[in-house]
Amino acid sequence: MKNLPDAQEILNFMPGGCILFEDDGSIEFVNQTICELLEYQEDELLNQNVEMIFTVASRIFYQTQFYPLIRLRGGANEVFLSLRSKTGDRIPSMVNAKRVTFNGQTLNLCIFVTVYEGQKHEKELLKINELRQLAVEENEVLNNLKNELELHQQQLDRQVTALKQRNQEYAQLSKVLSHDLREPIRKIGMFTDILLNGKRKAEAEELTGIYQKIQNCFLKLNNMTTSLQRFVYVDSNVEKNDKLDVNDLLQEAKIEALTLLNFESFELETVTIPAIEGQASQIRLLFTELLKNAIQNKKPEQPLRIQIKAVLIEENIYQFNKGKYRYTEHVKIEVTDNGTGFDNQYNSYIFGLLNKMHAASTGAGLGLALCKQIISRHYGTISASSIMGQGTSIVIILPLTQPE
Repeated sequence: MKNLPDAQEILNFMPGGCILFEDDGSIEFVNQTICELLEYQEDELLNQNVEMIFTVASRIFYQTQFYPLIRLRGGANEVFLSLRSKTGDRIPSMVNAKRVTFNGQTLNLCIFVTVYEGQKHEKELLKINELRQLAVEENEVLNNLKNELELHQQQLDRQVTALKQRNQEYAQLSKVLSHDLREPIRKIGMFTDILLNGKRKAEAEELTGIYQKIQNCFLKLNNMTTSLQRFVYVDSNVEKNDKLDVNDLLQEAKIEALTLLNFESFELETVTIPAIEGQASQIRLLFTELLKNAIQNKKPEQPLRIQIKAVLIEENIYQFNKGKYRYTEHVKIEVTDNGTGFDNQYNSYIFGLLNKMHAASTGAGLGLALCKQIISRHYGTISASSIMGQGTSIVIILPLTQPE
C-alpha cells in the first residue's frame, strides 16, 4: 500500500484525545484531537500539569482514585472524568489509561473519548431515579394511609367488641332488675303484709320465723345491690396501664381470697407468668375472683388444689371483624381446680351477672361476670370448660401490650 500517513499523523487525528504525562503530572505529549477538544494550542499544554485539564471534582478524583489506580494496577479502563476547556466548558469523557515505557522512561498514556450521549443517558437515569424516588414517597404516603386505616379498623373492632359486651351487660342488668331484685322485694312486702294484716294473733315462734325471712330477703337484696355497685365500679374505674408483675399480683390475690372467705389454705401450683400491660387493681381483682370461685366450689371431702399454667402465643387482635388478621404476642393463662365442676353446656352461662351453678354456693354469682368484664377491658378473652365432679378450667388470653 502506498502513500499511507505516518504514525505521528495518525496519532494526531485519531478520534480520541491522547495525552502522555510523567508521574509528577507534567504533560509530555498531546495530540491534535485533545487540543481541539480543549481549545488549547499544543504549546499551551506541554510541560503543564495534567490536572489543569480537569474540573475541580475530577481533579480530586484524579488525585485520590484515578492516578493511584494507574500506579497500582498499571492502567485503568472506562473511567468517567469531566474535562474543562480553556473557556471553562465541562466536557464529559471516558478515559482508558496505561503505564508505558519509552526509552527507559515510564509515562502514563491516557486516551479520552467524549460521552455526550452518555451524559444524556445519565440525565435520563437521574430523571428515572427522581421518578422512582417520587414513587417511593407516594408509596410511603400510601403505606401511612394503610397504617392509619389499619389503626382505625383496630379501633373500630375494639369499639364494636366493647359495644357487644355492653349490650350483654345491659341485658344482664335488665334481668337482675326485672327478676332477681324484684323477688326479695316481693317477699319482704308479702311477709310485712302478713304482720300488718294478720287476722289472728301470731305465736312468738311464728313471728320469729317471719322476721328471719324478712331479714334473709334484706340480706339478699343488700348483697345484690353491693354486687351491682362493684360491677359498675369496675366498668367506670379508669386507671393507668402499667407493666405488671402478674406473679406478685397473683400472690396478693391469694391472700385476699383467703381473707375474704375466711378460708384456711389451699395448694397453689403455678409457673412464672410473663409481665403484661394492664390496670393493676383490676388484674389483682381478676385473680382474687378466680381463686374465690374455686374455693366456693370445692369438694367438701378433699383438699382444694389449683394449678396455673402460662404460655406465650400469637393471637389475632381482631375479635369482631373475622375477615381481618393481625397477630401479636399474647399470654394464655389457664387456671384449673379439682372442685365440683359443672355440666359443660353451661360454660357461657357461668359468666352471666348473678348466675350461679350451685344454689348452695356462698357466692353472689358475680365473680366470673367481673372476670369477664375485666378481661374485656383489657382486650382479651375468657372461656371455661368443666367436667362434673372433676373440676373446672378457666382460660384467659391477654395481649402483652395494651393498644394505645
